[in-house]
Amino acid sequence: MNSALHSVVATAPGKIMLAGEYAVLHGGEAVLLAVDRRVRAWIESGREQPPSPFLAAVRDLIAEAWGPRHPAAIGAGRIIADSSALQSSRGRKLGLGSSAAVTVAATACALAQEPGLFALDGVHRIAHAAHGRAQAERGARGSGADIAAAVYGGVIAVQHGPGSAHGGAHPADSPIAVRPLCRSATDRLAYLWTGQAADTPSLVAAVQALGRAAPDRYHRLIDSIAQAAGSMIAALEPGGDPGDLVRAVSDAAIAVAELGRAAGLDLETESHRAIAELAHGHGGAAKPTGAGAGDVAVAAFADLGQKAAFCTEARARGLTVLDLSLTPTGVSVSRDQSCNADESGLFKTSR
Repeated sequence: MNSALHSVVATAPGKIMLAGEYAVLHGGEAVLLAVDRRVRAWIESGREQPPSPFLAAVRDLIAEAWGPRHPAAIGAGRIIADSSALQSSRGRKLGLGSSAAVTVAATACALAQEPGLFALDGVHRIAHAAHGRAQAERGARGSGADIAAAVYGGVIAVQHGPGSAHGGAHPADSPIAVRPLCRSATDRLAYLWTGQAADTPSLVAAVQALGRAAPDRYHRLIDSIAQAAGSMIAALEPGGDPGDLVRAVSDAAIAVAELGRAAGLDLETESHRAIAELAHGHGGAAKPTGAGAGDVAVAAFADLGQKAAFCTEARARGLTVLDLSLTPTGVSVSRDQSCNADESGLFKTSR
């Protein structure tokens, strides 16, 4: 590492968006859980580094805020991030929010170059803007909820101020509220990889096209997703009924599938349907997570024994049950210099 820069390693967790997908773009709440798989970011010089749009956006925003010769800006231009923990054993993206976690870890690593500059709210503000800028280059910004999960960790509900995803200012530019939810009920959740990676920006763009073409129908479907997310939040509050959690997951699955059909998308894929059928057979329910159309499915059960039996049968059928747990820890920085990583998981910025 460059001797003029601090030897900092920043880490940030991946996430699961449990409910509220798409509705969060219209003022609804989304429910997210930070998982115990983390990306790492550090500063390295002396090698050619092909550009990553997310890390380039972090670099540019920090340079705009403090000037290009500020230590944080210099460091941001030399960031390397390892996201292999959020990939399958074959190097495939699992849909655990790797770009958001990389953006958050890189922001934290850069800000830690200046004493007193690193703070969670500051990391959130810059990473949120950087992630949105990079996504906009692909034609469709997300809500930024996954950025909040990577910054703060735990189980959270995220909500933007009123806005429209297809008119005027983007809702992700409005004030954002992040509140913690009870963690205890999350031990009744299981996570399975569908074997199919989803392209979130293209899915969001297609769903937004439905909003422009049939706004009344679109908002009825979005309201159904928001109501299911509200039911999940209630079930996750202290004293919530585990059975209500299962019903909320079931309702959310129906709402997402209906939105997909209306938009001409298979948001609930054949893999999702097979997982849901198996979960139902064990007294539970399952749904797509995030934008759907692949990535991770989440299954919920009222009883831990049901969950264990489901996971056993899922593995026997050749399904991939992911060993994921909640992490209460969001982004963090340390002076650890052990930065070796598999090249397949590296994000890089050009200097």
